[in-house]
Amino acid sequence: RALRAYLSRHGVETRPLCSGNLLRQPFLRKFKIERQDLVVDYLHFHGFFIGNNHLITDDEFERLELLIVTFLKNQ
Repeated sequence: RALRAYLSRHGVETRPLCSGNLLRQPFLRKFKIERQDLVVDYLHFHGFFIGNNHLITDDEFERLELLIVTFLKNQ
């Protein structure tokens, strides 16, 4: 959440990741599936994506990289 907020403050739009853990869905409750700490749970609650298209320039990619590196160094 902090990274999304940081990117937003710097003009980078993000969207929630359209993903989820199917083991959380009611239709699977009848099956005895052992739940574990799964990566998909992390993605379910924290995943996001940054849009991309053919009009994005190398300079914009470099700016995004710098923003992410700076954020991570300050954590």
